[in-house]
Amino acid sequence: MTILGLLTGCSDSSDPASGPAAASTITEPAPWSATTNEAFTGSPPAFPELLHDGWRLRQEWNIITRAFNDSWAAGAGPEHAPFPATMNGCDTSRFLVRWRTVNPDSKLLSGWISGEVADAVQPAESGWMSLDGCQTPQWQLLSPAGNFLTDVTVDIQEWKPAP
Repeated sequence: MTILGLLTGCSDSSDPASGPAAASTITEPAPWSATTNEAFTGSPPAFPELLHDGWRLRQEWNIITRAFNDSWAAGAGPEHAPFPATMNGCDTSRFLVRWRTVNPDSKLLSGWISGEVADAVQPAESGWMSLDGCQTPQWQLLSPAGNFLTDVTVDIQEWKPAP
């Protein structure tokens, strides 16, 4: 079977009994990564009890931040201090982020920022991110019906390498 056949469920075999590819050949992404920056939309999974071997939970906090329709709003650290991202040692921290809008009619772009470059995913009411230590989570409102701001509730875990 070709790659295209796997993606479309078609077989390049002339045997009609071979049928479409089994659904198990396509896998969903793991909800929490220990190595790459990823963002997803939809109902966020529960935080892990163990990220991966070699990582320990350093701290966990929640915030409510305000997203606007004309700029990106960055996540905050514990007690609304600046987010604890760094520009060095990106692989020495992992941030796991779960979020949702307080107003279910609001749609947000979500993503992360490192310096001045933003990476974003499609609009949603909720989602989650797995980020390295150099990234800061952020949100921007897509302005339906004249709304120009909405609140976002955010839960964050910071993981560090275990000794």
